[in-house]
This record gives sequence, C-alpha cells and structure tokens, in this order.
Amino acid sequence: MKIHLDMIKTPAALGSFCKELDASLAQDPFLAIDTEFIREKTYYPQLALIQVATEKAAWLIDPLAFSSKEIQPLLDILESPDILKFLHSAQGDQECFYFSYNITAKNTLDTYEAASLAGLGESVSLRDLIYRIREVQIPKFLTRTNWLKRPLGEEMLRYAISDVEYLVSVGKELKDRLEKLGRYEWAREISTIYENPTQYVPAPETMARRIGKSGRVHSKNYGVFLNLVQWREDRARKLDLPRRRIADDDTLVNLANARPKSIEAIRKFRGIQSAEIDRRGQELLKIFQDNGNQVKPPTQPRFSKPTPQESRIIDFIGTFLKAICQEKKIASRLVLTVKELQKIVIDNLHEPEQWVQAGLCTEAAAQLVGDSIKSVLNGKKGLGIHQGKLTILDLGNHSYEN
Repeated sequence: MKIHLDMIKTPAALGSFCKELDASLAQDPFLAIDTEFIREKTYYPQLALIQVATEKAAWLIDPLAFSSKEIQPLLDILESPDILKFLHSAQGDQECFYFSYNITAKNTLDTYEAASLAGLGESVSLRDLIYRIREVQIPKFLTRTNWLKRPLGEEMLRYAISDVEYLVSVGKELKDRLEKLGRYEWAREISTIYENPTQYVPAPETMARRIGKSGRVHSKNYGVFLNLVQWREDRARKLDLPRRRIADDDTLVNLANARPKSIEAIRKFRGIQSAEIDRRGQELLKIFQDNGNQVKPPTQPRFSKPTPQESRIIDFIGTFLKAICQEKKIASRLVLTVKELQKIVIDNLHEPEQWVQAGLCTEAAAQLVGDSIKSVLNGKKGLGIHQGKLTILDLGNHSYEN
C-alpha cells in the first residue's frame, strides 16, 4: 500500500490524481471513501478532509482548497455506477457530500451494515472491523480534532488515512461473505438508503411528528407547533446554526401549548435564544396568533402496553431471536426490534407473512427467521443451556398441562 500524506490542494494535482485513480479503478473497480467534518457549532456539516483509497494506494484531498466546479472530477468518480465504494457508517459522509456538493456517492456498500449482516456484531466500529478481518490494530485517538485547521500535522494525516488504508480489502471480504450467505443485495438495499438525498432534508412534518409523538402537544395547538418547527428549521438553515441554538424541542412544545401574547411573555420561556426573540419576536407572535386549529395532529401508531405475562414472552422471544441470529450470523437489530416483537406477541401475529404486511420486518428477515420464531410462538421450539451456551431446542409435538 502506497500512502500519500501530502494533501491534494491544487486543480492540477487533483486532475493528475483522478487520471491515476481512473486507471487503477479500470483494473479493480473498488474504492474506499471517508471524510472528516465538524458540526458542533453549525447546521450544515463542514467538510474538512476527504480520504480515498484503492487496495494499492491511499490519498488525502483538501476540500477547503477547491470550489465545487474544481472538484468535479472527483465527484464524477463518486457518482460513477461502475465503481463500488466502501464507506463505514455512510450516513455522515453522504450528508457531507450532499450539503457540500449536492451529490451523494452512488453504488455504495456501507461496511457497518454489511458487518452486521455478516454476523460480526450488532454495532461494529471500523477499528474493530479492521482488526477482526485484517488483524491490524488501528490506534484510537484524535477523535475530537479540529480538522478545519491548517496545516494538519503528520500525526493527524496518518490517523485520517488509516480509516481507508484497509477498507477496500475489508469491504471485498465482507462482499464475499455476504454473497455466500445470500445477503449482498440486502446490504446494498440498506446502503442505498443513505444514497437518497431526502434523508438529509427532513420535512418539518416529519420532525413535528417525531417531537410530538409523546402526546405533550395539545391537539388544538398542533398547527402552531408545526409552524414553530418550520420557523426554527428556516432560521437554523439561514444562520447555519444547530437547531438547539435557536430553540430546543421542549421549548417549542411549551410555546405551542402556551401561545404567549407578548414578546415579554416569550422571554419567560427558557430554551429560546434572547437574540432570536429580539430579531424575530414579531414573527413568533404572528405564529401564536394564527389559527392553528385547522391542522390536526397525525394519528400515531399505537402499541398496546403488554401484560406482565406478555412481557415475559417478549423477553423470551427476544432472547431466542438473538440466539437464532447468532446461529444465522446476522445482527438481530436488522431482523426484528423489541417494539416489533411486542406487536407480534400482543396482536397474536404468528405468521411471518403478517409481519411483512404490517411493516414489522422485511421479506428477507421473515424468510431468514420467520419459521423459527413461529415455532417458538407455537411451542415447537425453545431454548436450553449446553456447556454454558444457549442452545435452540426442537420440542416437537410437546403437549402442555393446563
């Protein structure tokens, strides 16, 4: 592996690099991608560094040195459908590409999701994944670094490039394992979610539904609440500030329910910035004065509270699910969650087809564990302990005494 620690900073250097990369990818169409960014004080992520690698070489690109037009040769490679790109926990990187360049990398495999589908754990960090597949220990440090500062020291550059140095070989190994397990398309389906730009522009209605699902927003004030969420989103984007720097979620709920009638009354609420009240107090008053009764809160899906007996059954099936997923080499979080198991038990949904129809799991998940979970629900399978390990038992036609 040839490591290039000198950051690419000029259009000429970028052009030469892209030609070299194109030639390499024509022979072996696999590319590792990672980014470093800062977001603590802004609405939009501030892209600070781009790391790319093939199986033979790794490079660092300084995005601060290029305009969107100048960096286009690299973006063309990121969008190419003919190259498989490996990213670990792709959402943050893809969000950076979207807000920085209005694109997302296409034809990707998220190695975080791929590792879970390959049975390597529920939540596998990149460093753990590299160690488990390549037996290389990558040091953990510099995780809270200001990547926007220049120049970046050699230690920082080596740390950054280590994130892609082994990622192509790890990605290829995961791809092979998933193809043998028949789960590669499943992994690609999940990875494609992060390629969709709509993931990174949440609708105010979606945010309002998420914040208000606790039921703390009075139904008659939901329209006001929705307008407040929209107002905060507009202000956060315009000022490029985190939403909480405008107003936190609880404050929006309290303001919507109270509908204060004066700026002085607004000032009594904690959680909204004084400067925003000074600048936009009249806008807020208008929101409170408008008739929000025309907008009704969306109907939230209701999960009945399980009885004590049902809770014990849910706990047992959850344990069984983890055992069967360990046997099948897949993370249980990609199959069924506790809430989904809860609905299956409470609503007596014993057929896997019912779970798919109810949106509780995918067809792939139902095919993988459906028959086993159904057998537990019907008393045909259970759990035992053998040599200190959970063992799945076939109970056959065991009958139970009343």
